[in-house]
Order: sequence, then structure tokens, then C-alpha cells
Amino acid sequence: MTAEASARAYARAVYETAIGDWLSELRKAQQRLETRRLIPELDDPRIPFEEKKRRLDEILDADTDRRIRNFLYTLASNNDLNLLEEIIEDYARLLRRGVEELPLAQVTTAIELTEEEKQRFIERLKQRFGEELDVTFNVDPSIIGGVIVRVGDKYIDGSVAGKLERMRERLVQ
Repeated sequence: MTAEASARAYARAVYETAIGDWLSELRKAQQRLETRRLIPELDDPRIPFEEKKRRLDEILDADTDRRIRNFLYTLASNNDLNLLEEIIEDYARLLRRGVEELPLAQVTTAIELTEEEKQRFIERLKQRFGEELDVTFNVDPSIIGGVIVRVGDKYIDGSVAGKLERMRERLVQ
């Protein structure tokens, strides 16, 4: 292994260790919040911040890094703890891929896809848009059926709701 390759391997190990600690701590906090069903309560704007902070302190380990505590306090003060799961998913994606941004493909379906269906969908998207693609899946029952795909500035609406809307527009004209 060359000196450059060794340095890169060490740098990656440091990066993953430093960043990975945050990921595991955030996951632990999310699990505890969900287990105790605290997110709706802590996102309630009527609850004073000091009470939210006290409740968070009750579920966090005593040795939880103060930066992670402060991050969770910030989410609570902005009534955004409901975003924690998405934040963790995006953070994990950044950790896997590094800070280099890959084109993001957002796939929305009316029902949850199986893992096999997701993998087939990812393969088709990569064939069409290229191998360097980061794919996320969302469920939105309001689209009734079909799929909506957004990759960069490309938007493909193959949903039943979208087709009905286009049909309505043609009939109204």
C-alpha cells in the first residue's frame, strides 16, 4: 500500500469514527423518544423549553456528548424532533457517501415497496440516470397509485392522481 493510500485509509477511519459516534448517539436518542412516545409532546409549542430540556435529559445517558444534547435541545426548541428520523437517514447517507453530493432521486409511491421492488427500481433509475445516484423512497397515499420520480430538475409524474388532474384540465379547457 502506498503512503497516499495509507493516509487516505487512516483519514477515512478517523472520519467514520468521529462522525459515526454522532450517528449511534442520535439513533439511541430517537429509539428512546419513540419508545416513550415523547416526540409529539416535545414538539408541542405550548410546552416550555425548560420542560422539554428536562424531559430530554431524563432519557439521555449522563455521558451523552454536550454537542449532541445541544443539537437535540435545538430540535426540541424549534418543535422539530419529528424530523429526527429523516435527519438520521440523511446523516447516515452522508456518512456512507462522504460529503460529496450525489444526484438525489426521490421516488414516491402510494404504498410501501418491498426491498426487492426498491432494488429493481434503483437498477432502472441507474440505467436511465447513471450509476452515481442516491435514491430515497417515500410513501404518499394521496397519489392513489403509480409513482412520482424526481431526479434533479427532472420530474416524472406517473401517479393516478396526476393523470386524473391532467384529464380534468383537458376537460375544463
